[in-house]
Amino acid sequence: MLFRQLFDNISSTYTYLIASRKGGEALIIDPVLEKTDHYIKLLDQLELRLVKVIDTHIHADHISGIAELRDRTKCVTLMGEQAPADVVSMHVKDNEKVKIEGIELLRALENNLNLGTFVIHGSSFAVDVKRDLLRVINLMPKDPIRKLY
Repeated sequence: MLFRQLFDNISSTYTYLIASRKGGEALIIDPVLEKTDHYIKLLDQLELRLVKVIDTHIHADHISGIAELRDRTKCVTLMGEQAPADVVSMHVKDNEKVKIEGIELLRALENNLNLGTFVIHGSSFAVDVKRDLLRVINLMPKDPIRKLY
C-alpha cells in the first residue's frame, strides 16, 4: 500500500494520498486548493490515477481542493451524507464502504465525539471537528475509537 501524508504550512492542514500500488488507483483525503498542482505531480510521479477525493468535513482553515481535482482528473468527490457542499458527487452514509483498487475504507461516525472517521486495514483517519485536526490512528483489533480520546 502507498501512503503519503502531506502538510500545508499555511493552513496547518494534513492531506493524505492512498493507493494500493504504484500505477494503480488512488484517493486523496482533505486536499487544499493551493496544493492541487503538487498533488497532480505526485500522482504523475507514482503513475497513479486519482479516482476518488474525500473531504472529511467542511473546513474553516482552508479552501478544499476537491472541485479542482475533480475538474482536472474526472475523479469522484465524496463527503458524509449530511454535507451541504454542492461539489460532492457521492454522499457516504455511516458504515458505508468506499472502495478503490485493492483498498476498502469504511465510514464510521462517532456522533458523541464529533468525529468523522474512515477506517482502512486496521487504521483510522479520525477528524476532531472541534479542532479541525485530522489524525492517523493505529487501532488495535478490538479498540473502539472512543477509547482513544
